[in-house]
Amino acid sequence: MNYIYGLWHEYPLTNFLYLLTIYFLYMALGIIAVFVAELYFERVKKKKVLLFQTICLVTYAFFLLGIFFFQGGVEINASTSWKPVVSITLFVYSSAFMVISSLVFIFYAYSLYRYFIETNQETIIVRRWFLFVLGIVSTFIFLGITMLNHVLNVEAFRQLWSLIGGILLVSATVLIWIGIGKKFL
Repeated sequence: MNYIYGLWHEYPLTNFLYLLTIYFLYMALGIIAVFVAELYFERVKKKKVLLFQTICLVTYAFFLLGIFFFQGGVEINASTSWKPVVSITLFVYSSAFMVISSLVFIFYAYSLYRYFIETNQETIIVRRWFLFVLGIVSTFIFLGITMLNHVLNVEAFRQLWSLIGGILLVSATVLIWIGIGKKFL
């Protein structure tokens, strides 16, 4: 149950709040991808890319707004037991954003990783960067399988994924925290 829209059982409101949740989750993934690209350009190429970063984020945000305009893109009502059921068209559209942001993220994260290795950075930096990247990749996987779960709408898979997804999300959060948030290693 999503706590953002799960408290209200009003049909149009739950759909809107679900889509708003998805919008902000995908925006977060886009922001992370652009952030890592910016780190790469500033650290490796020694360039400032503020205008490029802004254009990428505004374009990404604009096209991502398309998720709100799919007729029947998501259904959350009494007939679905107030659980989201996502249409295949919305799934494909939103998955395109995840693929784009994940490819950008992985490309620049790997490029930074190689840069850290080639420039003989401290082992701790390389290890922490790897843990951060692993945490973000786990988040991408979590979101992708959760959306697939909402498309398939199989109760046994929903229950299983609730358990596995919860563990994956907590693990991803800890990896990100250890990677960039905590002086732990």
